[in-house]
Amino acid sequence: MKLLLVLCLCGLAVADMADNVHLKKQDAVLRLLHRVHQPVHDVEIQQIGHNFRPLEHLNEYKMKKEVIEHFVQKVHRQHVLPRHHIFNVFNDKHRQQAIVLFELLYSAENFQTFYNTSAWARVHVNEGMFVYAVSVAVLHRQDTRGVVLPPLHEVYPHFFVNKHVIREVTNAKINQTPWVIPMTVTTHKIHHPEHRVAYFTDDIGLNTHVAHWNYLHAFWFKQTYNVMKDRQGEKFFQMHHNLLTRYELERLSNDLPPVSKIHLYKPIKSGFAPHATYANGLDFPSRPEHMQLQSVGNLTLETVDEWYRRVVDAVDAGYVLTKEQQKKELDHTTGINVLGKMLQGGQQTSPNPRYYGHLQRAGHVLIGKVTDPKNKYEQAPAVVEQIETSARDPAMYGYWKVIDQIFLRYKNTLPPYTRSQLVNSGVQVEAIKVIGESRASTPNTLITHMEHVDIDVSNAVVMSEQQATIDVKARVQRLTHEPFKYVITVKSREQKKAVVRIFLAPKYNWLGEKLAIDQQRWMAVEMDKFVTELNQGQTVIKRASHESSITVTGTQTYKQMMLDVATAMKGEHQMYTNKIVHKQCGYPQHLLLPKGKPQGMVFKLYVVVSEYNPVQESSTHESEYYGYCGHAGVKYPDTKPMGYPFDRRIVDEDQFFTKNIHGIDVVVKHVRHVALQSAA
Repeated sequence: MKLLLVLCLCGLAVADMADNVHLKKQDAVLRLLHRVHQPVHDVEIQQIGHNFRPLEHLNEYKMKKEVIEHFVQKVHRQHVLPRHHIFNVFNDKHRQQAIVLFELLYSAENFQTFYNTSAWARVHVNEGMFVYAVSVAVLHRQDTRGVVLPPLHEVYPHFFVNKHVIREVTNAKINQTPWVIPMTVTTHKIHHPEHRVAYFTDDIGLNTHVAHWNYLHAFWFKQTYNVMKDRQGEKFFQMHHNLLTRYELERLSNDLPPVSKIHLYKPIKSGFAPHATYANGLDFPSRPEHMQLQSVGNLTLETVDEWYRRVVDAVDAGYVLTKEQQKKELDHTTGINVLGKMLQGGQQTSPNPRYYGHLQRAGHVLIGKVTDPKNKYEQAPAVVEQIETSARDPAMYGYWKVIDQIFLRYKNTLPPYTRSQLVNSGVQVEAIKVIGESRASTPNTLITHMEHVDIDVSNAVVMSEQQATIDVKARVQRLTHEPFKYVITVKSREQKKAVVRIFLAPKYNWLGEKLAIDQQRWMAVEMDKFVTELNQGQTVIKRASHESSITVTGTQTYKQMMLDVATAMKGEHQMYTNKIVHKQCGYPQHLLLPKGKPQGMVFKLYVVVSEYNPVQESSTHESEYYGYCGHAGVKYPDTKPMGYPFDRRIVDEDQFFTKNIHGIDVVVKHVRHVALQSAA
């Protein structure tokens, strides 16, 4: 039976059958984003793109007419970023142009106008700017809810494969020969310590997750768009904290020390060489070891240092100064959200962007321009200057650690949770067991291994329609794990709903020293979170690893998606969609477990069965916790702080471990076995 496109992304619980209207929208978005770095081959898009005149349809947009007129005139006079140039969202001019294009697409009063405008932009606007604006618009328009974006690695194949693969793709197309090209990770020399974790930083699913999160929570997003961004600052904290912590666990698995913070006035120890090119042929810059950060234009090191000190002072003082010079308390409930918005640095979301600056963005720019801060050599943007690839550079994790330590500093100002804040009256976790899927698996031992995945890279080179029929794939290696399930035995005094929260934390540090619970808690990663029904008496909860609410599985290939939509439109099969949430944004399922070690690596698995307090005004299905992403326009369906209960200090283990909180030792074992998976 065919696994349907949106069904695999959204889950049966909240999926609806896609009608023909929705199928046409899905088809349109797929065609719009197909082969964006090549001439338009789609006849309909080509005709609309050349013939549609936005200025003749001003009444079909809900934005100021003079803004539309100014932008369209600039496009036709070629006063915007030209086609075939490299778009960089951290470049102020590029971003401002992309924002206007997004507003044009977002404000279109119906889907047909959105489609026509997108077709016009596809023909006339820079390719990278087009992809960015369309992606953000699709994720925020009401009439495109449930529309799935195509695989990012097929839209931007150059971002994820090295130059060797691109050359081989060209040869395959010229010879019209289907080909599978093996690709190795080449960001460091094979014996360089950082090479040990390159499988993680270069993982396509990981980088796609970071990109989708940033599409959904763009730092420049304006309040005037009237889209509820519930707890966006806290989601910024949660996503980046878990991303950094998972990287730390991979380092621990490979006997590497913890991430070192980037210092403004000290050289960056690690070098980085992506060995990748942009679609226009320019290379992604490499960075030698021990490069010193320097000021970039008006973004001086002194300015960034001052922003940092002001943010830290605000954390220590317990309040921030707003634009109106009013004191806003960083309290126990909303303080983390305010701090997250400050660090993300949105002009309309930060309480005082001029005073506290934009520390997150500054890191992308300073690290990205470190080899050419004066633009003397006009180097192309570095990988950290593209949200689709920023997680590839180890230096970025050093900067994220600076941000993470600010969050930790704030969390440490809060009092530990009291027993009453932790307990779930009448509930006791009696036993926990984790079981692998294979018959050979041992209880509480989890298996990871490497697998080969074939990804379609046919779009990496310009081709004729005849050449486009030739499949060319790159074979990449990634970490994955044996499927497993949790078996949790809970006793309850009464029948009621509860929220199950599952965390994984290292038991020992990289020196082999046992970690105290207060040391573990900031290194704990969230594995799953879901609502369940407890019976009176004993309940045995069984939960499969692939059901995790924080993860997503890989999407289908572009060709599979387009074929499924086409056949569904003909009535040959049914497709399902989720119009409540975009369940595309999530941590990759194959990276749910850290690598572990061949001899086994001991972790603590914690299960917290907390009270169920439904969120008012939430239209979401109660089982959809969407992990680190949430969803635009929808309340985040959890009243507890993100990371609860490991987000605050734990000073008394006896006080912390109430009957509804329990932990066991589990072993993560990495076996030297490489499987073959057909597609990413």
